[in-house]
Amino acid sequence: MNNVQQKPIYFRPDISEKISLIVAENNLACEEEAIEFLVESYFERRLDEPQTLLGDLDGILQQRLLEAVIHDLKHLRMTVNAINSDTKMLLEFWNHYFIMSDEELLQSTEELVSAPFQKAERLVRERMAHNRQKKLDDAIKRMTDDSYL
Repeated sequence: MNNVQQKPIYFRPDISEKISLIVAENNLACEEEAIEFLVESYFERRLDEPQTLLGDLDGILQQRLLEAVIHDLKHLRMTVNAINSDTKMLLEFWNHYFIMSDEELLQSTEELVSAPFQKAERLVRERMAHNRQKKLDDAIKRMTDDSYL
């Protein structure tokens, strides 16, 4: 053993018993080797633990992000499907209306807006604002619920 320093170290009785147990479990020659073993294993693990912890955190964050994206995509897909079906129904209705009424000209809302159309437009804007606020409230609630995990 080169460059060995002798240091007087005092332990509580319970710590001394634990060191003796480490000597027996690891087939070491003496308590000094047990202390060397403990110090070296501590420093080896100290360098590995942050990387392992970062890897675990990265995996958890990726999983949470993936779950959130999949959840949002499902809602988006349902919304798009509903919008597409509503739009197709409206196109069919207006096609039928124009055929049955023999309309040749189409009056644009840029030129003339009826009172019922203005009410419908206002109603749609209010519903969209309400739905947008509801989604924001749900997202905030979901974020606060997830922060406690």
